[in-house]
Amino acid sequence: MLRRNCLLGALNLVISTIAGPFPVAHGAPSDPIGDLIKQLEERDQRLPSFFYQTSQPVEVFTQPKGGEPLTTLETDDLIPFEGVSGGRAVIKSDDYGMLYAETKGKVIRKDASETRMIDVFLDVPEGQPVTITSAPGKTWRDCGPSVPEGERPCVAWPKGGPQTRMQIRHGKIIEETDPVTGAKRPQLFYLVDVQYPTDWGTKSERGWLSAQYVRADPLPRSELSVGEVDYVAPRPLPKPDCNCKSKDLGKQIKEGLDVVIHEPNEAAKKAINYVGQCVSGNLNPSGYTNPFNHFMGSHWRNQKGKTLFRYKDQAVTGEKMFAIDAIARTIFGEMRGCFRNGIRYPMAVARVIMNRAYYVKKQGRTVPFVKATSPNYKALEIEQIVPYVTSSSAQFSPWNRDDPNLKHILCPKNMDAETKKIWLKSVEIATSAILDRKQFAQETKQVRQLHFSSGTTPNWARNYKLEKPSIGASPIDSGRCLKLWGSESSKTFRWQAFLHDQNPQGLLGNFFAIGSGLSESGDENTD
Repeated sequence: MLRRNCLLGALNLVISTIAGPFPVAHGAPSDPIGDLIKQLEERDQRLPSFFYQTSQPVEVFTQPKGGEPLTTLETDDLIPFEGVSGGRAVIKSDDYGMLYAETKGKVIRKDASETRMIDVFLDVPEGQPVTITSAPGKTWRDCGPSVPEGERPCVAWPKGGPQTRMQIRHGKIIEETDPVTGAKRPQLFYLVDVQYPTDWGTKSERGWLSAQYVRADPLPRSELSVGEVDYVAPRPLPKPDCNCKSKDLGKQIKEGLDVVIHEPNEAAKKAINYVGQCVSGNLNPSGYTNPFNHFMGSHWRNQKGKTLFRYKDQAVTGEKMFAIDAIARTIFGEMRGCFRNGIRYPMAVARVIMNRAYYVKKQGRTVPFVKATSPNYKALEIEQIVPYVTSSSAQFSPWNRDDPNLKHILCPKNMDAETKKIWLKSVEIATSAILDRKQFAQETKQVRQLHFSSGTTPNWARNYKLEKPSIGASPIDSGRCLKLWGSESSKTFRWQAFLHDQNPQGLLGNFFAIGSGLSESGDENTD
């Protein structure tokens, strides 16, 4: 996605300046895209090929007029113009047939002719590779040794950083399948010309990649102690310096098709043996009023007060491990698809969970982040509050009874190698948040927000301000993954002040003892 700051000058221009000397009606037009297209039609029936870029999210429909939106594309995306019908722009689609787009925001025309392409960069940490494919929707998984060599769609593996330059040629919307839930979701892909450095000079290729990887300026390198999840491409065959036989291509690709993950920290290595257990079995989790409490609470209740292992100078008790498990499953369900955009996104969600837990402890009250009213929250330790914060309905969507992620985070199994390693990274983030709180607080110190949304702008957000804090050197600016909403509480609230005690003693009045005390009343959708 393209950052708003690349449009600061252009957004001050009226549509007539961008699209040409066309008359523009004063006031707030109901459909600026439709107005722009009509003006173009009046001037030239043979419309040039161009992209349009908007200052607000773009709703995509299956009908030229009326109907419910199929999906919402992000602010500042470049949407390919294919024509017009019913006042809505026609955009290219493969899996959905013809699609139509409209927005209430301003429109900026971007010429996509051969002589004036659109410069973009990769939205991944510097040095992290992505896969460019010959067809939209394909990934590095489609290039494994089991696929005949002539049928592998992977054409390039550029890495993030200013050295990799790209230009957008075209775009399409296709249907993508979540590898865990199997849910179908529309995704925007770009056809790009890419130039990137290799060991043997600069390489140029043309191919497709997800719009989630695209931004207008190079991403600063992120210095995070917990590491990054890197998607590593097959390494190119080295130039032989003799007549000896080169390494078998199949073995080379098999070695390269892996998710490289930095060595997990000591706590994560131990915690992985306790968290992520299948707590729902063959039962239908959606059949329970509060699946989190019914399955997770029951699973951890018999671990109350037990010391499972020691880490540094603290005993890791069942209470702490319950909190780690809750955070890990939550960020895995919320951010699984965004690990490829950088570890800062799941880290930010973990920080929001901790912010809410400290907020509840400080305030001693539940609204709006937990629904249970029984405990004295000021008397509880943070790890005892975390399960309440993560479990309350309409807060973190994976725990909602109708969410397709629910059965997978309650009983994670049948994950492929990549997804398992993303799960391990989720556990590592969660252990850092609970067991290395000072370090985690420092790494995420700019994330003070209590409210967030994933890929959308909900109605409640009008009461808050969209903010883009950074983790490391990298901003949280991918609206597709995460939007952080600031409030007066965010400006003043600091939970570092609570970190004087790194080894709190558990209390009797906690989540384990309360049992089914979590109610479903008073929902406020702050997820």
